[in-house]
Amino acid sequence: PSFSFIIFTYNSSDIVLRTLDHIKAAVDYFPVDCEIILVDNNSVDKTIEIVRDFIAEKNFEIRIVENPRQGLSYSRIEGVKFASKEFICFVDDDNFISENWIEVLTKIIETYNPDVIGCRTEGISNVMFPKWWSKYQNLYACGTRFKETGFLDNPLDKMWGAGFTARTKYLNPALLRMNL
Repeated sequence: PSFSFIIFTYNSSDIVLRTLDHIKAAVDYFPVDCEIILVDNNSVDKTIEIVRDFIAEKNFEIRIVENPRQGLSYSRIEGVKFASKEFICFVDDDNFISENWIEVLTKIIETYNPDVIGCRTEGISNVMFPKWWSKYQNLYACGTRFKETGFLDNPLDKMWGAGFTARTKYLNPALLRMNL
């Protein structure tokens, strides 16, 4: 399979390097046919400057797309417009994917041939989480949501956008015709 990794940023100068380092580490660990598309949503900090420096320093190809329409949904749509690979993977600017993420995605695709793939996410912090965290972490798209198999058994189950992967041929028309 081939992948279009779409990263969304907004004033992410404090975390975008960690996100990019994790993506680069995953691509280096398990090289695949992929493209990296970074959609910036009107950042007014040094996010784009940091990304350009990363591209030059690491010799890592990233396509920067500027989206003037504010909002994550609009940025997802804008990123999808530029995606050219078989699968689209949404990576938010605060997602730090694991080194073997691409390998796991590839094995899932080769084994099950799915049209959509979700992922489990884990909250991380430099400080101790508050006492309420374990009860409400799902509101922040963190935690285990499904059975161990990862398959959705209930048609009302939903997958989070962060780490969401889908076949471009389905996602592209679905997102691009939405009136958000």
